[in-house]
Amino acid sequence: MEISQIIKEARTKKGMTQQDLADRLNVSNKAVSRWERDESAPDITLIPALAELLGVTCDELLKGERITYSQQQEKKDVKVEKYVTVPEEYKNLKVTVTTQNGVTDEDVEYYIENQRRNSEAFQMKEGTVALGDMVNIDYAGSVDGEFFDGGTAEGYSLEIGSGQFIPGFEDQMVGMKEEEERTLKVKFPEQYAPELAGKDAEFVVKVHEIKQRVLPELTDEFVKELKIAKVKTVEAWKEFLKANLVTDRTEAANNKFEDDVFNKLLENNPVVIPDDMVNEGVERRVKQLEAQAKQYNMPVDLLLKYQGLESLEQYKELLVPGIKSNIHYELVIAAVAKQEKVKLLAADYNKYYRAYLLMQEALKGDFTHNYITANLSDADLGKDELSGKTYSRV
Repeated sequence: MEISQIIKEARTKKGMTQQDLADRLNVSNKAVSRWERDESAPDITLIPALAELLGVTCDELLKGERITYSQQQEKKDVKVEKYVTVPEEYKNLKVTVTTQNGVTDEDVEYYIENQRRNSEAFQMKEGTVALGDMVNIDYAGSVDGEFFDGGTAEGYSLEIGSGQFIPGFEDQMVGMKEEEERTLKVKFPEQYAPELAGKDAEFVVKVHEIKQRVLPELTDEFVKELKIAKVKTVEAWKEFLKANLVTDRTEAANNKFEDDVFNKLLENNPVVIPDDMVNEGVERRVKQLEAQAKQYNMPVDLLLKYQGLESLEQYKELLVPGIKSNIHYELVIAAVAKQEKVKLLAADYNKYYRAYLLMQEALKGDFTHNYITANLSDADLGKDELSGKTYSRV
């Protein structure tokens, strides 16, 4: 079954016309008609809302596979009792609670100073080059009197002390003036291009322009430029930051407590993990790797080499410990969830698809259908919701 059939059948079952669905999604009637004739597909960002309106899961729409609720439950109900038996005392776990320190004025000032440093600008300066300055230079490099490829440039911008050039280059520029020319004597590192590695070189450098970093003053105008809703003054910003830091630390403390609870639960319930589950996890990660390689238009072996790995077999071996740990977690959580009769509904899965897409939008992520289907599934997105519901029972 294709996505077009799922949309048409689910829409009809809901008693909606094409125009009804179009209005709810803020698209044209023609767009819905094209979807149902399989002439086009919905934009990936519409999938969560479309799934919710039609009463299906995002996974079903993306993969073009309709699954009844009973089939879905049969597929998801792993016989966890074969691998783990969770005792009744899972409700009485003893975990140490770490008390979080309050937010101080120093904490707020530290954040403010970081923000000011991130907002630094370069301005023209008189005098000589210093560490941290931005200079505009011409340079020409030679080895044994011969110029080499890539060793010459004009109007190049370089931040002194950034380490962008080979050791000794930037340090020897400190103290130079505008329009001054100087010969720098350096040595290429041993780990460099073979034709230059370990060789002595000279660079003739001329400085055209010197700029220095300027830290912006902490004023109401600076705060306004941050464009924070309802925050227009320095004092209001400080209050805003303090409230955010309190929220962040509270969430961090809660997350740590939840992690400690789950870690104690796993510690008390060791699991013999079946090889077929491990192999399935490894193959899933390999498929994701292949999708990533295809996205970069390169062979898998080359992508692995960029990650410092020699072979696909080495990659698989490195995956096993993490996959076993994840399976241990999933089995124990599933066992408690089953005992507590915790179930996930289509709305739970769709909520996580929506959250994922929002996150990708914030990160300017890839919304392509192939990327989503290669990297996500209902099981992946429902896992956190299941954990959250299970946590409330522990």
